[in-house]
Amino acid sequence: MDSSSDRGLEDDLEFDNDFQHTPLSDYEAGEAAKESAAFDAAKFELEAQQALKSQILILCSALGGADDSGKYVLGVDALACLKDIKRWIKVVDDASDSWNVASACDDNGLVVNDLIPILVQLPARAADSNKAFYHNILLAALELLVALTRPLVLDTERASAAKIDLYIKLKKSHVRYKDRILNYEGGRCLKSVVGLTIPILSTPRDQRSPKDTVILNLCLNLFRNVLRIEPADTTVGPRRSTSKTQQLNDNMPHGVSREDISFSHTVCVFRENKVLRFVQTITAGLGREFDERVLGNVCLDTYFYLLYGLDPATVAVPPTAVDACGGAATALTLGSALEHEKVLKKKLLSNNVTRHANFGTLLSIRQGDEPVLTVSGQKRLIHADLLEQLDAGVSKKAVAARQTANKNESTRSDFDRRLGAERAKQLSRDAQSVVCEFCTDFVEAGFGPLLRAVRRIVLGERTSFAAFLEFHFFYVVAWVLKFERLLREHRADHVFRLGYVQDALSHDVLRLVVKNSLPLYLQNREHSLLRVAVGCFREMLLTVVDMHRLRPEDYPRLSPEQRDELDTYTAAAEQLLRLTFSAEDDIEVLFHVVHDAHKVSLAHALDMIEYTHVLLKVLQYLADLPTPLAMDRKRRGRAQEQHESESDSMDDARLKRYLQFDRARYEVYERKLLHERVVGCYVSVFAKFAELSEPQMRRCISYFNRILLKKDEHFFKLLRLDFMLTLHDVKDAVFGPAVMRDLARLLGYYMHTLEKKWAQTDAVLLDLLTLGQDYDRGVRAYLETGDLDEWRAREHAQRGADVAFATPGLSYSHKVSVLASALVYRDHGGLLETLTALLRTRGDDELVLDDRAALRSGVFRLLLATVGFRLAAARAVLPRDVDAGHVTATLAVLEQAREQPLESDEVEAELVEEARETREEREAASAQFDDLGSDNDLETLNRVSESIDRLDVLEAALEKNTGRRRRDPEADEARFAAVRRKRKGRVSRTKRRKSAPKHDEPKQHLSSKYVDSDDDASDAEKEAEFFRREEQLQALIQANGGVISPEQFQRFLGGAAPKRRMVDLSENEASLQSGSESDDSLQSRALSSTQESIVPARRSRAVIDEDE
Repeated sequence: MDSSSDRGLEDDLEFDNDFQHTPLSDYEAGEAAKESAAFDAAKFELEAQQALKSQILILCSALGGADDSGKYVLGVDALACLKDIKRWIKVVDDASDSWNVASACDDNGLVVNDLIPILVQLPARAADSNKAFYHNILLAALELLVALTRPLVLDTERASAAKIDLYIKLKKSHVRYKDRILNYEGGRCLKSVVGLTIPILSTPRDQRSPKDTVILNLCLNLFRNVLRIEPADTTVGPRRSTSKTQQLNDNMPHGVSREDISFSHTVCVFRENKVLRFVQTITAGLGREFDERVLGNVCLDTYFYLLYGLDPATVAVPPTAVDACGGAATALTLGSALEHEKVLKKKLLSNNVTRHANFGTLLSIRQGDEPVLTVSGQKRLIHADLLEQLDAGVSKKAVAARQTANKNESTRSDFDRRLGAERAKQLSRDAQSVVCEFCTDFVEAGFGPLLRAVRRIVLGERTSFAAFLEFHFFYVVAWVLKFERLLREHRADHVFRLGYVQDALSHDVLRLVVKNSLPLYLQNREHSLLRVAVGCFREMLLTVVDMHRLRPEDYPRLSPEQRDELDTYTAAAEQLLRLTFSAEDDIEVLFHVVHDAHKVSLAHALDMIEYTHVLLKVLQYLADLPTPLAMDRKRRGRAQEQHESESDSMDDARLKRYLQFDRARYEVYERKLLHERVVGCYVSVFAKFAELSEPQMRRCISYFNRILLKKDEHFFKLLRLDFMLTLHDVKDAVFGPAVMRDLARLLGYYMHTLEKKWAQTDAVLLDLLTLGQDYDRGVRAYLETGDLDEWRAREHAQRGADVAFATPGLSYSHKVSVLASALVYRDHGGLLETLTALLRTRGDDELVLDDRAALRSGVFRLLLATVGFRLAAARAVLPRDVDAGHVTATLAVLEQAREQPLESDEVEAELVEEARETREEREAASAQFDDLGSDNDLETLNRVSESIDRLDVLEAALEKNTGRRRRDPEADEARFAAVRRKRKGRVSRTKRRKSAPKHDEPKQHLSSKYVDSDDDASDAEKEAEFFRREEQLQALIQANGGVISPEQFQRFLGGAAPKRRMVDLSENEASLQSGSESDDSLQSRALSSTQESIVPARRSRAVIDEDE
């Protein structure tokens, strides 16, 4: 008894011991260990930051300081202190991609209190004895100033909250640095930096050292950094839906106003301190006096940030004297006042991060030193269609980025992430004259060298930093071309400035834009780069057409040299137009860049609409030329010497059309620009008429009028409910009288055409109900046949295509949000509920999902793989070792995404469907067989194929029977491919060779040199006989249900000898040559020969010749 009781007690102890070591207790212990490790890491990081700040404080104190008189006194080891601070920045900030040293330097006032006073005061103290020492001090201070003013790059998806706070702090510090550089003693810091380069500029190039080039590069980098320092945006983060979005209530530091760092003030200070002249000197000497590979990029960046956001019209056209009259002369018209109000509203509401602006809440907004502005969203509540208003306010921006190797910079980085929303810079009267003079000098002296230098870099090496380089290159070229075009419109004598921009109109730049860049950007969906490249090509087209229109008669009192110069411009323009439109394969991308542009952003769509408008105008101009533009010439070789050609007149007509840009070629290009996806872009932009200006409305109306002019072919593309609704709503818009008159004409003609179509057939309204369904095979088959059950019976469940992320490197939460939103938009919300319910039931065991139907969705499979499931053929398993915190965070993200999904266009832009082309080709092939009447039965398909082969053999025999000369069908495809590659020495092909005529007397030879021109009648008779027999054959096939038996086949062919060949027609050929037997006797003899032994004919395919 005692022993048994002791055993029971031991069992209880073992049970308690086992209970204390459950997996739950192990999990809690692991969580505690993780928390302890995280706490230790945070404590260590805090101690390291405090130690770093102490080191920087010691170095800044030892560097020196200002005395009571304001004179800066250097410390004993000032040069060593500057070098140590530079080393700290390189070791800590650059290596770990952090800003801890920069923050410590800002806390100690290094830039404001030390570096700028050193650069301003030390050059005046330099004497011959200590010149080298002071020169080293100035260079070290310049290096630190460049390092502390370089742009900040923030990855909002991966950055912690502490780094975002540090980013906000340093953005304000940069604004303070810029204010100090521009306004401390009138910007003498800039003049001192330029003074460092004077000895270098006065030294010949062969005597300069590499250090001199590095100094020039430092100076240019400082000027570029100052130009692109701007206050932080109202929001931090590229997406409004991110949880790390923060609002900056005060994005300007204390004591600094926007006027102190405005663009106008910056330009004026740069001019007073010789910065603009220094930049012009370096740019004009690229390649000749200075190293273009080192200084070319930074020169291009400097011009880019000087011109970005600056309207060329405000620079090229000087302010008129009317502005000084005052009174009613300067009053804004109603249309311009409304346009100005629209711009102000867009600027005010573009950066709202809450929903209060869309509803009735009052908001008090204050920016910098500006007065408080109170706005209300009460109009959202009184509107009848609230959902429509909410949908209209949804952002449609989806920006693609190209990551680079230069400190993770991309088109989403701090200084360039808003490339899609270009900000307009305002110029004062003094700044306008300064910028106009600067741009004029740049075009005359520096544009050509800079363009040639950068073009060699872009074409020579495709570096990882090429995204920024290409964007800046295309933007500067487009800006300069537009600036020069406006100058020519303003003054006629500026036409001779076209010589300054000839480098931008070269064949290399054209090939770079059309052949290299546009296809790459379109494929990678790099919308910012695509937009600026298309803008560059648009300005190139406008400039080339202006050059082609030049006539010496329009410019009186020209010298012979000036006349020759105009003729040179015209010839160069014609050559460039010929090169542009001759390569039909290369210019195909010009018609695809506009497709679905409205899905990117409204600004992107507006640029593409302007480009389409210009392209149509240019194509129409070329088609209407009195003398058609000669295209790229293709030599005919020796085709005229080869007498095998029997249709020279047809070849001449085709050759003429190929060598000219005629009306037919224009209609082909116009049809491509009237594509349904382009029409969809125009309609989407037209629906946002409240945000459009009058020129933009005119472009839309012009495009719709062009469609209505070809209503028989393209009217149904405008048979859309959204277009009709816009026509109904636009009548209440406020535009000028000319625009409203054009809108009234468009509406009247559209309704008149619709009424005529409706009178012809009531089915025209069915297209309104099937908008966007044309690409669905099921809907298409139902509309064609009306039989839905048969279609559903033939289709079978298929596994959906795999889906992948278009942009690599996304955070886990954003991936889950994108996939969950995609399931919501694709009406697969039930899959989300299944997944969340499964994750909530997770215990200690693994989770298993056995739902074959659910796993058919490619988006759901990618979501499971992202969460951590292991996918098999018909099941998905979540291992038991997955962290519970991970599951909890996933559930939170899924719930948030189901309630508040991301924007639909952003979701579609982030996902790419794999192997989509193969599936579409398979569906198209099956649809084609359905159209042919196939019942998908293999045996029936084989019988039809066999009958088709026999039909081809029969056609070959009939052609031989009627004296037609044939080639070997086996070698036909190779021959066609060779002829398409090069057309020298080819034999012209026709659909049906003209047969040899029947003569009264037989001839031994029937080659083309014995055929006279009097044989047209006999040829016509042979053609009629051939097609008569063709009709008999088709009637025989139709009478037998599409399948003929071998007996009928041989009976129609005629008797065949037992020799191993396809058909014996020797007797028929003899009768054809002698002309003694008629075709009726031939047929009767063929029908009477069915009793002879027949050798099965070899199956082959008869090929009918086609024209080129």
